[in-house]
Order: sequence, then C-alpha cells, then structure tokens
Amino acid sequence: MQKLFSGYAFYQNGERLNTNQLSDVLMSHPEAYEKYKDANSLGLAAGVLSYAGGFLIGWPIGTTLGGGEANWNLALIGAGLFTVSLPLSNGSNKRTLQAIDIFNNQPLPSSPSNTKPNRLNVSIQGNGAGFVLHF
Repeated sequence: MQKLFSGYAFYQNGERLNTNQLSDVLMSHPEAYEKYKDANSLGLAAGVLSYAGGFLIGWPIGTTLGGGEANWNLALIGAGLFTVSLPLSNGSNKRTLQAIDIFNNQPLPSSPSNTKPNRLNVSIQGNGAGFVLHF
C-alpha cells in the first residue's frame, strides 16, 4: 500500500488495485473481508454526511453571493454533519488498513477436506434450468 494525499493506493504483485479488485482479493480471507466490509460501510456513511454537510454549507454561501438572504443555520448544520463525518472517515481508513494487515500477516483459515464436489446434476424447474453442485 502507498499513502496518498487523498487516502491510500493498494497494490498486489506490483499492480495497483481499484476498490473492486481489492474486495475480490480480500474475499479469499473471510476475516479480512469482514473487516473490509465494515470499513466500506463506515466510508459510505462518512461520504453521505460529508457531501450533505458540504451542500448545506454551500447553499447559504451561494444564496449570499446571488444577492439573497442566507439561512446560516443551514451552514451550521452542514458544519456539524461534516464534523461528524471526519471520525467516520478515519475509522473507515483504519479498518481498511487492518483488513490489509490481516490479509498480509495471517494465514488463510484452513478449509475442511470435504469441500470437494462429488456430484454435478442438471436441474430443470418451472422457472428455469441450472446446474446443482453437491458437496
């Protein structure tokens, strides 16, 4: 991983991973993936709050610049929302780094030996057809 001004960039085998690729890589390690999903949930909440806060701050400023009478209470509410988003964003970054650390430093959980498929059937039902793999 590499620290950037806007956050972090993640790499695997020298190639930079986007968020979908990172998610796919972490999916192979259940503990790391759960931590990453928690990080994404916090990041989403932080994003929603910060964008809403920015809008509520910008609206009265735009109204004032346009010559109207601004409602500065909206700006205060927006500042509050933005302030709440900061620890959520930090928590998201922290959990993402923990997920990467778990993935890099802890062995994958051992899988049971009985997970090899032993039968493949074709199934046709009223709403479609498909394959059924039995373990």
